[in-house]
Amino acid sequence: MFSELKEWIESLLGNEYQYSMGPWLETDSLEFVCTIIGMGGAGVDMDIRKPRFKIMLLGPRNGRQYAPKLLTDIDNLIQLAIDSNPPCGAATIRAVTEPTGPGYTTENRAWVSVDFQIIY
Repeated sequence: MFSELKEWIESLLGNEYQYSMGPWLETDSLEFVCTIIGMGGAGVDMDIRKPRFKIMLLGPRNGRQYAPKLLTDIDNLIQLAIDSNPPCGAATIRAVTEPTGPGYTTENRAWVSVDFQIIY
């Protein structure tokens, strides 16, 4: 499921981002990061699964000026959920929160996030 979700996100964001399943490893060469974090979800009900994932986008170190780009990219992911076929063979994918952020890490990376729910 993680791989298919990553491929769906990557179809919009492309290779500009480095992708991480869960926490990323901070390195000097790390620029834009898209991290995918499993958040659990509602219990299985009548064979219907509803896992949630937090998608967090981060900009380069000392890159507070990238906050508007990250907000645009996260809004485009939300629009992709509305306009495209869902990933992972799911029935639907939807944003279940509004974007959070921008915030800033201790390395001065701008970040934004949104939670998605996939329904099978």
